[in-house]
Amino acid sequence: VKGNAVVPIFSTTFDSGAPSEFTGVTSTELSQGFAGYGLAGRFLRNAAASPATPTTLTLTGLPPHTSVDIGFFLATIDSWDGGPCHAGPDSFNVRIDGTTRFSRVFENSFCGAQNYVVPPDVTLARHLNLGFSGPGSYYTDSVYNMGFDPIFQNIPHTGSTLTIEWFASGPVWQGWTDESWALDNVEVFLGGVTTNTAPVADAGGPYQVDEGALATLDGSASSDADVDALTYDWDLDLDGAFDDATGVGPTLSRDDGPASVTVRLRVTDPDGLSSTDEATVNVANVAPTATLSAPASVLEGGSYTISLGGSTDPSTADSAALQFAFYCGLGAGYGSFGTATF
Repeated sequence: VKGNAVVPIFSTTFDSGAPSEFTGVTSTELSQGFAGYGLAGRFLRNAAASPATPTTLTLTGLPPHTSVDIGFFLATIDSWDGGPCHAGPDSFNVRIDGTTRFSRVFENSFCGAQNYVVPPDVTLARHLNLGFSGPGSYYTDSVYNMGFDPIFQNIPHTGSTLTIEWFASGPVWQGWTDESWALDNVEVFLGGVTTNTAPVADAGGPYQVDEGALATLDGSASSDADVDALTYDWDLDLDGAFDDATGVGPTLSRDDGPASVTVRLRVTDPDGLSSTDEATVNVANVAPTATLSAPASVLEGGSYTISLGGSTDPSTADSAALQFAFYCGLGAGYGSFGTATF
């Protein structure tokens, strides 16, 4: 039975720069003192002034799903002002597909109040001097693991494209060296993704068959963890195309033996996942048969004729090349091979 899973679809730490899925402000730089709080190496820093240009992540070609989870570390850098404050309030915002998902006031400057009620385990650092424009009474820094905030978990979403915008705002948002923000450890997960496991082909065998006879192949040991109905396609001439027979148990005939031939089976589930297996068919040579015709009696010293009639061999190739030798019981053994009459 197919299941629903939460699967990772995107992640980055920005240590090699911003991936191509990011647009807007995408510049990265060393994280300075923030490295000690999970933002090691480089992070994406947005210091755009008002109106602040967003940093945008666009993911396309998403598989069917029912929800998204978004994880990211947020660094609020320098003098973010709370409300009411003469220089604030400064807000951090997240839009998903054009709809505001998150908009809260953050405060680092000790001016005004932060209205973001921080869930457990989200705050990693608060009012510390971690670099950039500090230290100073207004220039402190904070770090948050926003992936632990339930507002970014299990967000209903079904589209094949996902757009996430991060940006700052405020009536006197200044940006640049006065206040900025940074992202790191960005992760996106899709929920409700239908999981499908590829089937496992089993071509059976090895098979034993006499030349000219029918061998019944058996792919019934093939399996599918999702209990899907499978289709069975066989390549009996080993030309790479599975177009010679279908079904669980087709028959196969080989004209001439002894020989060892390989057959291949491909099983496919309704979602198009498949696997292949091969088996050996050992073809045995079968002795030819014929009917001996001879007179019941003959006069001493007289001549007679014997012949082999109705000679046959299961192999058409062998039938066309049959030769005959006779032994007349005189102690001389079989004569040389020749025609069917002696």
